[in-house]
Amino acid sequence: MGGGAALLGASGPGPINAVVCFAPAETNPSAIAAATAVNAPLLILAGSQDCVTPPDENQLPMYGAAPAGCKAYVEITGGGHCNFANSNFNCSFGELTCGGGGSLGREGQQAITHLYTLHWLDRFLKDDVSSGDALQALLDAGEGVTAQWVLDACPAAISTRMPANNGASDEVRIVPIPMCERAELRISGELGGTRFRLVDPVGRLVRDERVGGPIHPIERAGMSAGTYLWILDREGMPAQRGKLVVD
Repeated sequence: MGGGAALLGASGPGPINAVVCFAPAETNPSAIAAATAVNAPLLILAGSQDCVTPPDENQLPMYGAAPAGCKAYVEITGGGHCNFANSNFNCSFGELTCGGGGSLGREGQQAITHLYTLHWLDRFLKDDVSSGDALQALLDAGEGVTAQWVLDACPAAISTRMPANNGASDEVRIVPIPMCERAELRISGELGGTRFRLVDPVGRLVRDERVGGPIHPIERAGMSAGTYLWILDREGMPAQRGKLVVD
């Protein structure tokens, strides 16, 4: 009952910076009721084929009960209950009595779990902006999961708290879109300390470069087709971001 207990704990007093629950189950007292008092950034992961704690009766009501603002629900397609953890005879035996451990398998389920969990914790425990961007890219791509989220009231990262430079233009363009062989990042305004990053559809950082002028080449080498997230950090300005479609 660890996932439900985490919600019980997070609903009480104390400085809670982030909460992550793997297939949380309803408890007594109620974890669903406790979720209404969880105000920290909340990530709930579930398995679509979890017959021990079915999402419709457990994780989805908890997600719905949590205050809107900074939360995400990620249901792993083909995921079961016991595969969130290492192999355990008692858990697996119990799972067999209600339908089995899911079609995805332990390795595949844990790979997806690790991606979302580590980005979530790095973003909200370490104030890592790139992890927040990678997390958003994962949610947008939705590969291997069914997800819903509300991130409008998440704590601002340090890089987004910086005031913009007076009079600085924030026009940023990448052409052409869709990109075939190469593209160009075109920037107007102040370029001091400009950093360009590109995150692929599964949340991996594939480019991390310093921009030396108003036109910066982007080579396709090593990039597969898909929708990428670009992030531009300029000294004294909020991070800017957009999407790059690669054919």
